Amino acid sequence: MTATPKIPLGMILVRPFILNIFVGVGITGYVSLHNGQTATKEIVKFYHEVRAQIDNHFNSSLKINYYLLLIRL
Repeated sequence: MTATPKIPLGMILVRPFILNIFVGVGITGYVSLHNGQTATKEIVKFYHEVRAQIDNHFNSSLKINYYLLLIRL
């Protein structure tokens, strides 16, 4: 009769839980990173839209002031 290698019961019980924890943390990290990148892209897009509106309002105010100055001269 050959001796079968003995595997500790602790290893059999603990290994699947550790694997599940690593997989869960990995998936959570990936999803968090993806959502962060998406949110950053949306913020940059919003920033550019707001900046364009501010530039338009500022330029129109400057034009109005310029024309008022010309009228007074």
